[in-house]
Amino acid sequence: HAWTGNVNDGNGVCVYEDAVSNIVEGNTIIGAGWHGILIQDPYTSLYPKKNIVTGNRIGAHTAYGIAVYIPGTTDTYNQILNNDVEGITGAANTSLYGSGIYIVGYGAGGTIVSGNNVRNCCTATTGTTNGPAGISVGGLYSSGAPVLVTNNVVDGMTKYWGILAATNLGIPVVISGNSVTHPTGNTTGEPIRAEASSSTS
Repeated sequence: HAWTGNVNDGNGVCVYEDAVSNIVEGNTIIGAGWHGILIQDPYTSLYPKKNIVTGNRIGAHTAYGIAVYIPGTTDTYNQILNNDVEGITGAANTSLYGSGIYIVGYGAGGTIVSGNNVRNCCTATTGTTNGPAGISVGGLYSSGAPVLVTNNVVDGMTKYWGILAATNLGIPVVISGNSVTHPTGNTTGEPIRAEASSSTS
């Protein structure tokens, strides 16, 4: 709570390298720092798999609320379920971050993002390099398990996208049953967008 560090990729909870079948549940993670919850393989080919992040309340971070960052080509089947994410600014470092939930990397196949409430993110984001959105999925490999983005509620995005699937090379990203309410003053992004992606449905 109210952690004030500004270390690159600093976070409230980290699931790192070959951490498997962990549950991150019921935490309140608010304050400063880059990420609320980070699931990461830092290019070591040690993949965090089958972890569940559920029922957490996350706010006021400067990079991402929940980030799943996994390079490599191994499906990892992590689940991001029923979390509440609000007020992610995107002000860290180059101000190119800001997504409430950010799923990226060849190894993110099989990820499920479902039942989350995401609101008022990317408020200080200044560009689209990292696909800023309430929920952003990008950089998937050309083969692997589908990524599901289902039954989420996204609102209050005054800038950029509600849900974005970008630069995905063949893994299906299934966007279904979501509710995205976009403020009328948002002129920089649509409620849902697929860009440079194939097999999005």
